[in-house]
Amino acid sequence: MMTYRLPLTEQRCLKSVEYFKKAIEKHDEKIERSTSKRNVNTNHTINVLLRTRPLQPFEIDNGHCNVISQHDHCTYIHEPYFKVLSNPGIRTHTMEVDYAFGPEHDNLFVYDAVSEQLNNSIRNNGLTTILAYGQTGSGKTFTITGILDMIFSNVLTIPTQKDEDFGIYCSSFEIFGNELKDLLDDTSTVQIRESSTGQVNPSGCKEVKVTSMEDYISFKKNTEINRRTAKTLKNDHSSRSHAVYNLRFHQNQLTSTRIGVIMLIDLAGSERNADSTKHDSQLLKESRVTNTSLMTLKDCLRKKYEKALYPNKHIHIPYRSSKLTLLLKGFD
Repeated sequence: MMTYRLPLTEQRCLKSVEYFKKAIEKHDEKIERSTSKRNVNTNHTINVLLRTRPLQPFEIDNGHCNVISQHDHCTYIHEPYFKVLSNPGIRTHTMEVDYAFGPEHDNLFVYDAVSEQLNNSIRNNGLTTILAYGQTGSGKTFTITGILDMIFSNVLTIPTQKDEDFGIYCSSFEIFGNELKDLLDDTSTVQIRESSTGQVNPSGCKEVKVTSMEDYISFKKNTEINRRTAKTLKNDHSSRSHAVYNLRFHQNQLTSTRIGVIMLIDLAGSERNADSTKHDSQLLKESRVTNTSLMTLKDCLRKKYEKALYPNKHIHIPYRSSKLTLLLKGFD
């Protein structure tokens, strides 16, 4: 009978798990003493927030160790390493963002970090979009639907003024490559239109008015039922399309009308080649479409960052390269 032996490096890693855990704990204790808490910067046009999910039960059963830690605006990735004639150690890679969330932070904590910006959009004719980006199974849908829940549970309980007519109008559609599908009405033809002045808006979507939590739950359930998902090696319910939730908040007063817009986009999960080895032809096609779409999005974000660094330099941002990036042009 043949037996399988783990590669030598992996064997050494498993034997040294407790050592690595203690090294990471020492690093985190040092960081706790040397940094101070800060809030998300609401003055930036783009904020980057990074959330790390907890280990899944099967990962714990397989002896996996969490090598990622957070503190305020930094996420630390601790890479184990070995030397021939010395003890093992860790190399720590630091990623600085506007805020970093750890496995101990729930959706309410995440919502509180962004609620000021969301409330400004709702009440002051604002435009805000939240993009959830990450590998399949990393918790994007969990985070986006959690923020949606918090938005409605808060907004629907805020009393309106006597002279104010307040209404919430919701639509939702999915983007797969350059195909668009209404998640509330499959007979609708969804298009993303750009006006002569450069304004971009989705059109043709069924829109529902939400006046209660019951209305919201019905809206959310319908979008979940109709979204494209599939079972993959990494995720039993992998999203195979980008889901867009478009929320319009109307405030009609005696002398003025205000419309705030919040768009939440649950991006399809990116996949490495190693994660798609058992995909059939349809799943492989979906993976290619998704990865191409995400590469286009990253290209636009890089160009936007470059434009912010060099405001006097002409830099073309290729928004029209895909339906997803064209949609985001409206929030530029």
